[in-house]
Amino acid sequence: MVRSNNGKALKRVGDLLPWGFESFQLHWWAGIGGEKLRELADNITGLINSAGTDPPVISALGLYGNPIRRDSEGEEARRSIRNLIRNARYFRCNTIGLFTGRLPDTAWEDSEKDFIRVFSDFCLEAADNGVRLAMENCPMDGDKDAGDWNLAFNPDSWKRLFNLLPGAVQVLGLEWEPAHQIVQDLDPMVQFDDWSTKMFHVHGKDAARIPGNGYRQALPGNGITAWDKVFHCLRESGYSGSVDIEGYHDTDWNGENEISGQLRSLGYLKACRDGILSGPNWIGEDIHQ
Repeated sequence: MVRSNNGKALKRVGDLLPWGFESFQLHWWAGIGGEKLRELADNITGLINSAGTDPPVISALGLYGNPIRRDSEGEEARRSIRNLIRNARYFRCNTIGLFTGRLPDTAWEDSEKDFIRVFSDFCLEAADNGVRLAMENCPMDGDKDAGDWNLAFNPDSWKRLFNLLPGAVQVLGLEWEPAHQIVQDLDPMVQFDDWSTKMFHVHGKDAARIPGNGYRQALPGNGITAWDKVFHCLRESGYSGSVDIEGYHDTDWNGENEISGQLRSLGYLKACRDGILSGPNWIGEDIHQ
């Protein structure tokens, strides 16, 4: 994932391009601001196409804000999501990752009417533009009783949201990762049975045990998930998209070690995908080497 606020997407993709990443998700926090998306798309696609005969792709765009707030922050998030929907084709991608938003500090059901109103419009525009919307599964410290950012954090909430918009079945799905489920004490692997066909985009992020104190977020290969099994389940469901590493959360690999950690994770995920490695751990290496 490439954080793209303040016009930084092009430089960040350029910095990562030589390291063998096969896809990038460009994402913005809260809003896109004055980003000129058509111009950015032309520059980004030109840059990655210069990488050789098998260049990486832009797998998805993302806007992680609160589009159902009833204030200027909500309006900026809505404006940004609409702009991403309208310009996704120029990045040669068809998936937008996003938070659903939530009315701050209220119970889950208090946001239902606003979700229906806002996402009905988003889904109609997405259908018109050949785009799919993937709801991130991060709780953002919220639960059924209160929260500030996102309604789509666990299977119970997913079921309720899809029931609120039954006509959006073709364009509304999930942006899934195991980490956010593990930290809620949920088993992510059993979710494939009911939810695999709704997984429109997958984030490569894991969770590691904190002895006696739950879990923390981690890079794939530095957590408890066996990613070879994740890839197997994705293939069985017909998933053909990307697994994009979401970094900047693993305390073993932060600061100056961030990119090194992501590259180790990239090698681990490729080995799991290609049937070279099975299990949850780094490829025979101690994480502190």
